[in-house]
Amino acid sequence: MGRVRLRLRYVLPAGGHLRGLLYALAGAVLWGLSGTAAQVLFQFHHIAPQWLVTVRMLGAGLLLVLWLRPPFPQKRAMVFLIFAVIGLAGVQYTYLAAIAYANAATATLLQSLSVPMIALYEGVVARKGMKPGRVVALVIAVAGTALLVLGGEHGSITVQVNLLGVVFGLLSAVVAAFYLLASVPLVAEFGTWSTTTWGFLIGGLAMACWAPPWAVQPSGSIVAVVLLTGFVVLFGTLAAFGLFLESLRTITATEAGIAGTMEPVSAAVAAFVFLHVTLTPVQDVGGALILLAVVLLRTGARWATHQGG
Repeated sequence: MGRVRLRLRYVLPAGGHLRGLLYALAGAVLWGLSGTAAQVLFQFHHIAPQWLVTVRMLGAGLLLVLWLRPPFPQKRAMVFLIFAVIGLAGVQYTYLAAIAYANAATATLLQSLSVPMIALYEGVVARKGMKPGRVVALVIAVAGTALLVLGGEHGSITVQVNLLGVVFGLLSAVVAAFYLLASVPLVAEFGTWSTTTWGFLIGGLAMACWAPPWAVQPSGSIVAVVLLTGFVVLFGTLAAFGLFLESLRTITATEAGIAGTMEPVSAAVAAFVFLHVTLTPVQDVGGALILLAVVLLRTGARWATHQGG
């Protein structure tokens, strides 16, 4: 435990802060786009969430193994097993299950609770402290997420109160916080792509015991299913998680979590472009607040650098 805390308290270089934020933002945008693709697969092609988790993890893991061939971390095999199954596979399944049992608004709102959880851990347990600017950005990001998912045409009834939906949504918040915090020491020790590769492969194999890749009976156009699934594997999984984990080299988990709130913004834009779902003025304000939170993160870091802190 001491080793993990020591790595979590690693002092991040200020010079790469902007790069880290951009990586986290890019990963979040790709998650939002792949979320729209997943919604189409669920609604129009009757794809099960657990099957999509299996395929996206195994597909991305196998591609990375063939491409990079990273050595297996034998000394930390149990740590990787926990990280892959509970963290990587868990965060994907619980979120998609929350969508399936409730709806995307409920799942997104509940998963956003992971951001204050991460901030609380880093501020209290890891003793990193919380600078005022970061606290303001955190509050603005959570408020923006709430407006974005609650401010639909019918207001607050866009959130569906369903017991299983709420349970899976809360679980997704806890698992998302665990995934981000657990990623920090692994990325520091093994590198981004080694962590991503073995995390995907181990998590995908575990999910395959429950939902084998061949256990699927899609409806509609097979070509559309293949293209949408391929997009989720390549961009919504391999690229998105890789970029997000890489961001943890130069920004804190709290900052990455705040930048990750860009996911519902990109999902809303994708829904508007591809599904012709329009935003209300309240949702526009929510998206603007999330963008403001990201700007505050960057300007706060630059101010701290100029002040020598």
